[in-house]
Amino acid sequence: MLRGATAQTNRPILRRLIAPCSTYDLENPEEVVDVGAIIRDLILFDTVILKSSRMREFPSLIAAFGIEGMTALLKSGRLRIHCQAVSIGQTGQAGILEARALRGTLPLGSYSFSVIRIADTRQYLHTCLQELHKTRASLKEIIKLKREVVDALVPWPNDAGKQAVSQLTMDLRANSPIVSSAVELAFRKEYRITGLAQPLALRVEEVAQGDFRVHTNLRTLGFDELAAHKMVERGLLGLGGLNHRVEEMQTHAAVSGFIDGECPLFEARLGFLLKEIAPSAQWENFQRVVEIAGLPEFIPSIDRIDAVRLLEVLDTRECREFREWVGTLGKATDPEIKQRVRSLRARVGAVLHTGVGRSLRFIVSTGLGAIHPLGTVAGAVASAVDSFLIDQILPSSGIHTFVNQMYPSIFVAKSDID
Repeated sequence: MLRGATAQTNRPILRRLIAPCSTYDLENPEEVVDVGAIIRDLILFDTVILKSSRMREFPSLIAAFGIEGMTALLKSGRLRIHCQAVSIGQTGQAGILEARALRGTLPLGSYSFSVIRIADTRQYLHTCLQELHKTRASLKEIIKLKREVVDALVPWPNDAGKQAVSQLTMDLRANSPIVSSAVELAFRKEYRITGLAQPLALRVEEVAQGDFRVHTNLRTLGFDELAAHKMVERGLLGLGGLNHRVEEMQTHAAVSGFIDGECPLFEARLGFLLKEIAPSAQWENFQRVVEIAGLPEFIPSIDRIDAVRLLEVLDTRECREFREWVGTLGKATDPEIKQRVRSLRARVGAVLHTGVGRSLRFIVSTGLGAIHPLGTVAGAVASAVDSFLIDQILPSSGIHTFVNQMYPSIFVAKSDID
């Protein structure tokens, strides 16, 4: 688990996140956008790099934050955009590729991997930006937002993906145990196979430079040649994807939000480091606080987010204190969390640090001076004692203030705007 303020301060990579905010199902072509995830990540990290899916998230984000709000978020530098078409592909049977045709296609059960990228990146970006037009904003507003989106794009090296393919080749060449782990994960995740009649046996043979034959016992377990080929391919592509995530983390100096789905592979690859770089612990702790404290959660049909107010909140001491606290919750029980965010001491501290609270302190102090034989001198002493009691014994809780005042203030009912 993340070790809170100290770990994040000493390692800046833990303060940056690269992650998607949407899911896409081939059976359901509609993009499902989680606006709440963006809000959560902006609170928990200094910089959020949105791993965009062809910018299909933007209509939903604009509906939530408004054109001006999205512009403000992008201008702030806290929200960056990753929109690159780079992936790892299995090209062993791709005879249409010139390089593969020259070497000859590989039979089923053999594999070769390459970086797949869009040839015309400018046209790709232009096409992606058309998603911004799927809103009710004016053309002038959309053009202005497009400029901010382009300025917020994170750079990507021309050789992106090369390191991931190189690592995958090394894994295969060495018959690394992570190869078997990747295939077994594909069984469970992609094919819903929870058990085999006997353990998977797998051995990799390099038949030519960069071409690999994978020998398994899947045929004896009842799978035909094509099914066995596809299962192994899915696992190896998953391992390539894992290497690509690590490459992205290195390129952008950010932790990856893709880790959860590939945890067994990350654990095999990085061991104990998984707990240090996985943002899931902070996400889970944040959700626990939201549920225990009864905080509002974004509902697209009725809510809008005040992005300007959100940016103000992100720059406060209270937000930083809350973020550090979330990183150190560990095994704290629900009652302990509830006590922290709703304690009487925190409530009193928060009230007495407001303008009204300070006026009340002044009235109490001067009132004491009026009835004391020493008059204003006693009032001054009482004021000093009072300040000590309020500032030291009952300090204002940044966590309480953030949870109960600041965080709810970023939500605005659509009815109040319309």
